[in-house]
Amino acid sequence: MTATWQIRPAVSGDAEDILNVSDEATVWLVDHGMSEQWGPEPPSSEPSFVARVSSWISDGEAVVAIDSNGDAHAYAVTGSFPPPYMDPIVAKRAVEDAYYVYTVASRMRPESRGAGRSLIMWAVGQARASRVTYLRLDCWAENASLRAYYQNLGFEECDTYVDEGWPGAVMQLRV
Repeated sequence: MTATWQIRPAVSGDAEDILNVSDEATVWLVDHGMSEQWGPEPPSSEPSFVARVSSWISDGEAVVAIDSNGDAHAYAVTGSFPPPYMDPIVAKRAVEDAYYVYTVASRMRPESRGAGRSLIMWAVGQARASRVTYLRLDCWAENASLRAYYQNLGFEECDTYVDEGWPGAVMQLRV
């Protein structure tokens, strides 16, 4: 049975769920040999990440995917500008005519299947409502399966950058 996901803006009470989703995703990445993607430590143990989650929520940038029981399984952070960590040259090229997904993370459980995709489809709707041409996101360039996942959703790689040794691939979907 496939879950139907309700996508809604995150509220302050969702901060713990967002941190838990991030921690679970990090454990999964580490267990699958991809600790370089987000690092080996749980994001909730980093005060700067906890503060960032609060900021995402208060700035209205975070949305959550909720199941029929009201449980959060995934979250996304979106906005109208390139993410602040993106290489300035790449960001300058990327700023025109796009809406951005800064982060998307999902619990890596069978019952969470489809939550991340639902968030991406929600972001497509936001991009269309913003009357832009592209939905853009970036991901760790060395995660081939994640890049393939986005390509299966219709995204194409349009740029690359390196942030403090972390290789990023910028992908876009014409909306």
